[in-house]
Amino acid sequence: MSEPVIEAIGVRKTYHQGHLSVDVLKGIDFQVGKGQSHAIIGASGTGKSTLMHLLGGLDICTEGEIRVVDTQINHLSEAKLGQLRNRHLGFIYQ
Repeated sequence: MSEPVIEAIGVRKTYHQGHLSVDVLKGIDFQVGKGQSHAIIGASGTGKSTLMHLLGGLDICTEGEIRVVDTQINHLSEAKLGQLRNRHLGFIYQ
């Protein structure tokens, strides 16, 4: 595969409400190379939208790392995330 354009490494997302913790994503690992297309499919409530929000820098993962064009996005400022989204990301939702 070519150099990854977007990469998820050990991504976990947990939501907390009171004493309740819900693990939505548990250790997601994958890469998308330049020129590749991927579809994220699954039943309702399986974390598809959560994953898309993490990949687009709209939310922050509980654990792990998201990289876009070799830039780790977990700790970028909102301004830097906006620039990165503008130059490198596009999503098509159903």
